Amino acid sequence: MGNEESKQATPFGAMTVKEFCEAMHIDRSTLWKLRQRGEAPEILFVGRKVLITHRAAEQWARAMEAKSRANDERETA
Repeated sequence: MGNEESKQATPFGAMTVKEFCEAMHIDRSTLWKLRQRGEAPEILFVGRKVLITHRAAEQWARAMEAKSRANDERETA
């Protein structure tokens, strides 16, 4: 039940960096490296919380999939 409460407390349909990394199966350090390169999803700073909206996560995942497909096509050409 505590997990349901934490989901309700997260504003705007957002998740924490930890939740995002778990969902995407990446390390936090990988996320910060992506951010340094300008390749991470949009990050919200709300007080002391660092959040990623579900919308930003979905957009990021689609962009990464498209980049991966483009790389695959280049390798097979």
